[in-house]
Amino acid sequence: MPFTDTKAKNAKPGVKPLKLSDGGGMYLLVDPKGGKYWRLKYRFGRREKVLALGTYPKVSLSEARGKRELARKQLANGIDPGEAKKAAKAAKVANAAKAASLTKKYLKTRPACKVTFILPKEAAPEAESVCILGDFNNWAPEANPLTRLDEGDFTITLELESGRAYRFRYMIDGWKYENDWFADRYEPNPYGGEDSIVDV
Repeated sequence: MPFTDTKAKNAKPGVKPLKLSDGGGMYLLVDPKGGKYWRLKYRFGRREKVLALGTYPKVSLSEARGKRELARKQLANGIDPGEAKKAAKAAKVANAAKAASLTKKYLKTRPACKVTFILPKEAAPEAESVCILGDFNNWAPEANPLTRLDEGDFTITLELESGRAYRFRYMIDGWKYENDWFADRYEPNPYGGEDSIVDV
């Protein structure tokens, strides 16, 4: 019988990882903890490889099949799907870095700097809200909420007194902390982690 979304939904974890085949090298891997992962087994250059296609149910059966077909086309054109995925991810990170770098604009009329902070969507893909906490707002969680841009990034521009360094972090959905990926530097904090630093 053909593999169906119902079978994927009802698949139960066992003592050992379970593989449920959909054909063409694609299968749903169900680990003992209940996680469900789409995988594609393929051969390239005489080597057997496995390509991750996403997690279920975030990636549906039809979406996973679409990714399988794309991989087949890449193989037919002599392209390793795994390497193509790595290259695409690297380009995505590079684009995020270009967009997310801290932007500083020093004012001529007073000793201050307008700093634009950007948390890329890759850092908080499912975030509902993001706030920035730091020395500049006494680490108040609700003082400076970021605005979500159309492409999914979060941003805010703050005017900071120049001539000093500020510690800061982002708070995602009121509980998860995240450092700025492109801060000027990082310094240890008293809680066993690190804070982002912006120098102005």
